[in-house]
Amino acid sequence: MLIQILSANISVAEFRTASPVVVGRQSVEKNEEGPYRLLPALSSETARLIVAPFQTETISRRTLSLEPRGPSRVAIRNLSRSPLVLQTETTERIEPGMEIERNLPFDLLLPNVVVRVAAENDWELLSVPTSALGTLSPTQHRLPDLPALSAGQLDDLVRWMQTTTSVFQSTLSSMDFIPAAAAALVDIVGLDSGRILMRRDGKLMEIARHSAGEEQLPPSSTVLERVQAEKRTFWKKIDDHDVPATVVLSQLSMVVAAPILDSAGEVLGVLYGDRRLSRGASSRAIGKPEALLVEMLACGIATGLARQKHQDKATEAESRFAQFFTRELAEQLARDPSLLEGRDAQVSLLFVDVRGFSRISECIGAAETVRWIGDVMDELSREVLATAGVLVDYIGDELVAMWGAPTNQPDHPVRAVHAGLAMLDAMPRLTERWSERIGEPCQIGIGINSGPALVGNVGSKVKFKYGALGNTVNLASRVQGLTKYLKRPFLVTGETHAQLGSDFISRRVCKTRVVNIAKPVDLYEVERACLPSRKVFFEASEAALIALEEGRYAEAATMAGSLLGLNRGDGPSLLILSRAAAQLVNDENDFDPVWIPPGK
Repeated sequence: MLIQILSANISVAEFRTASPVVVGRQSVEKNEEGPYRLLPALSSETARLIVAPFQTETISRRTLSLEPRGPSRVAIRNLSRSPLVLQTETTERIEPGMEIERNLPFDLLLPNVVVRVAAENDWELLSVPTSALGTLSPTQHRLPDLPALSAGQLDDLVRWMQTTTSVFQSTLSSMDFIPAAAAALVDIVGLDSGRILMRRDGKLMEIARHSAGEEQLPPSSTVLERVQAEKRTFWKKIDDHDVPATVVLSQLSMVVAAPILDSAGEVLGVLYGDRRLSRGASSRAIGKPEALLVEMLACGIATGLARQKHQDKATEAESRFAQFFTRELAEQLARDPSLLEGRDAQVSLLFVDVRGFSRISECIGAAETVRWIGDVMDELSREVLATAGVLVDYIGDELVAMWGAPTNQPDHPVRAVHAGLAMLDAMPRLTERWSERIGEPCQIGIGINSGPALVGNVGSKVKFKYGALGNTVNLASRVQGLTKYLKRPFLVTGETHAQLGSDFISRRVCKTRVVNIAKPVDLYEVERACLPSRKVFFEASEAALIALEEGRYAEAATMAGSLLGLNRGDGPSLLILSRAAAQLVNDENDFDPVWIPPGK
């Protein structure tokens, strides 16, 4: 049976049940919710319908009971101490303790409340299937031919579609489609009111409403429950000749409601509209065309909500990624987050360290140190992003960057070297700004290595950090540390050097073995190919290294000494000279060409 509660001639609640129900006021002792609640049956008690708050003395806690006795007949028992008024075609009294059976529908008149009881099929509830957002069955690919329409009908159809399309288009640029869809139920479908209700904490909450008049009836809870449970578009069709003459038709309405579904088919909310019923007046019934149009509008709302959700996620992702990537890459990652998944890749890692950080920070204080190191990191970071690199991390006075992931960059070693050389170019600018305050020039040391690594989010779910793991990363860090011992600001490994082109000149400065990595590695100093004199110097330096490694110690020492005359304090030349001199002095034959540095 269908139970409708009316207060002041306005429907305030509807319930569907096939079980016996006791109707009465709220009980404070039992901590009952209410009013207008259908409480489930307990082990020792029938289900209860709360129609009044506990302060209402004219309605008892157990006023009457309703028990279905078939599809269209209900037993009514008066549980109170006062007569009840039953209204059908006529009016009759039900005395205290009396039980009668009556056919549906009928009204029970309580103080300030009317309990209206009807069979569910008295008010026809019809439906059409509703598809989840983004789904399309094979039979829907081709539509049947349109029926023949008159000119007026065709004009109406075109106007319907144009107005509906405008609602869809508004979903592309703003949230205005929410009130626009509610208004469309009145302006397009011709209903008296339209509402949009969205699920919040498991309940439907009204977020938009549009009405052709001032007074509006509450939504039918029966229809809303069916829409959510069955995920279909429903409409309730009422004919005035089916309603008893005692019923106030202005308080009845024909309704239509469509679910707003997400791509998984879950109900996000309901688009709901109604049209008042008027006896003897032209009140066009709601039919399948209106239901289909409402369903179309609900689909438009779902599209707009999906767009908004996607846009919000993309904006959040772009904002998060923009801290580490270029704007173009951040946008690409927001569109395709799978690029951030862990995988193996060929990459180049750059570590850059600010020289003298501890000494300088002790002299200039914390606040000035933060401003100074922030300015330095801004300059260094700018060069990483200018070559489409990834800012992996800032570790105190050190910056870590990567090329080759998350998107493939076959020229990642070249990009890394260009960025490193541009960082060195930035030092004079920083020195000009800061030398007076820090008391010395701004200097850095850079190490680069290329090779395979595991790339992905190497941070956590709490703090995102896109970077790499593996020996390629460790070696790049060690190479940066060796710039201090070799007194050169920019060194790369043989893996990186092998992939550079004619835009650069280089010299091999040593073969070394670093901490925790057993295999020896060749280190190179790299510069842009610009001055012929530097190329000659580099060639002579590498020749001296080869002489040392081949055991020609006197020749190596002589060549290194000449190089120091051209470039006083050149670290690689000093290393060659010291190692060659040690061999000549000690006359040792067990020379190991692999240099073991004194530290990291």
